[in-house]
Amino acid sequence: MAWIGLYEDINSWRWSYRNMKIVFSTWSAEEPNNFNGKEACGLTQDGNWNDWNCSILFPFVCLHENGTDRFVFISDAKTWPDAQSYCRQHYTDLAVIQNKLENSLVRSQMKPYSSAWIGLFRDTWKWSDGTNVSTSSFAWPGKQPKMNTLQIPCGVSDSGGLTSYQICSSALPFLCILRAKKQIVRVMVKNIQNRNDPAAMEGIVDWISQMLKKWGLETQTKVTLRIQPDGNVFTLFKKPCKQNMCQSEAAEHC
Repeated sequence: MAWIGLYEDINSWRWSYRNMKIVFSTWSAEEPNNFNGKEACGLTQDGNWNDWNCSILFPFVCLHENGTDRFVFISDAKTWPDAQSYCRQHYTDLAVIQNKLENSLVRSQMKPYSSAWIGLFRDTWKWSDGTNVSTSSFAWPGKQPKMNTLQIPCGVSDSGGLTSYQICSSALPFLCILRAKKQIVRVMVKNIQNRNDPAAMEGIVDWISQMLKKWGLETQTKVTLRIQPDGNVFTLFKKPCKQNMCQSEAAEHC
């Protein structure tokens, strides 16, 4: 088992509406905590925020920018993604709370309910270079380790190709990626009668491979010859005539 560049981004909280940054927050004590490693959506509970499993059903609060009331409470319980879709279809988006006054307005709209989804969410799995991933593309084992409060999950891969996760602070071997880079090198070859001579092409590849081996790069490099648009590997090079040396018909042979 070894680390790969997969990790869960627990610090990417923002608002669903236009991916707005959080400028005001009122998280409950020790929240967000990603309890059990499955909390990526935010709800309000008695005026304070908490991260929660996105698949749990809760009432929700929509943002209505052009309405008489800025916030609209919907008592029909939905998952966070379904609540987001509903708000975007009928109003603007899930609620965005940017100050204490708006937080109080949302709380008053919810009465007598105490908990409701708002537009808080975060990214889940990412590669360490910052790109998002589709977890459906991985072969996940049937049973994953249980994550406790405040623990950050990072990805591991086993010898069978299954992707799992462990606590990021665990000490494990790791796998690095070497980014492939294409380098085009032009070489000049003299005295080739046939531009598609297999022996000449093989000789050039062997020579370059020997140079790479000498520099300790042979295991990290693949050498190929590029075929030109005319179907040939080699292009004839015509030596330019020196000024005043070629005249009339003679110039054609220079």
